[in-house]
Amino acid sequence: YSHVLFEKSIIRRKKLLKRYISMIADIVDERFIKAHGVGQKAIVFCTLVEMCQLVTMELQRRYPDYRVFCYAEGSDYNTMLTADLIVSTLKSAGTAVDIPQLKMVLMTDALSSTQLNLQVMGRLRRLKEGPYSTPLFLFLVCQDIKKHVEYHQTKKVLLSTEVLSQKVYHSPYRL
Repeated sequence: YSHVLFEKSIIRRKKLLKRYISMIADIVDERFIKAHGVGQKAIVFCTLVEMCQLVTMELQRRYPDYRVFCYAEGSDYNTMLTADLIVSTLKSAGTAVDIPQLKMVLMTDALSSTQLNLQVMGRLRRLKEGPYSTPLFLFLVCQDIKKHVEYHQTKKVLLSTEVLSQKVYHSPYRL
C-alpha cells in the first residue's frame, strides 16, 4: 500500500479532491474549531506537500480569523509555532517537533509503522486545565481499503496502552 499513490489519485480527480478536503476541513471544524480553548493549536498531517498546500488553502478560506500555516521543508519554524492550524507532512512535523498547546492531531496518512504512529501521537502533551483540556488524536480510515482497516486494527491495539480512551466514529462521508 502506498499513501503517496492514494493522495496522488485523489488530487487527479477534482470532484473527489474537493470532497476529500471538505471532509478534512469539516473534521477540523467539528473537533477543533467548535471546541478549543484560547491559545490551543491543531495540526493536520498529509503525505504530499501538494495536499498540505491544498488543505491549507481551504482552511484559510474557511477560517480567515485563524492563523493557518503549511509547514513543509524550508518553512519557517517560528511561524509554524505562532499558527493556530498547521498542515504538515509527517517528515516535516511528525517527529521531534514540539508544538505548545497542541489540542488536536488529525492524521490523514494511513501507515503501519509503530514508531511513527507513536511519534505522531506523541506530539500531544497535557494541556492546561480547563473545559477543553483533553487532547485529541484522530486518524482517518477508509473502510473500503483493506490496508487502511488492517492499519486501524493495529493502531487500536498499539494505542490502547498509550491513551485514556478510544472511540471509533463512523462518518457519513462517502468519497
